Amino acid sequence: MALQRDLTDHLNVVNLLLPATHGIADTLTAAIDTDFMRDGILAIHCGAYGAGATLAIQLETCDTANGTYTDVMSADLALTESANEDDVYYCAVKDMERYVKFMYNIAVDGVLFGAVLIGSRRPENPPN
Repeated sequence: MALQRDLTDHLNVVNLLLPATHGIADTLTAAIDTDFMRDGILAIHCGAYGAGATLAIQLETCDTANGTYTDVMSADLALTESANEDDVYYCAVKDMERYVKFMYNIAVDGVLFGAVLIGSRRPENPPN
């Protein structure tokens, strides 16, 4: 029980994008409040997608919802065609500010994926 309490006291999970089949025209750039997070892991869960399909992921951060956002990933995560039905890709994210924007670009319609951000609490925001 103590381990479970320690994990829930120190980790937060934010659904950035629920799993679905997304097309070229889909986009997600709304600011998401990650008040309790500083560092984390971006997990992208992909289903199978065909030849020519690509998926590029970008995560940006800012200290205000309407400010100037900067890239917090060392490089964009670019994925090419996947024959597997259950690929999960992870990318470390460091030094996030309070708000993040999750963006993606798809070259061919019909890419099945979802995204979750798992982060650690900021020292200045300890658990209750």
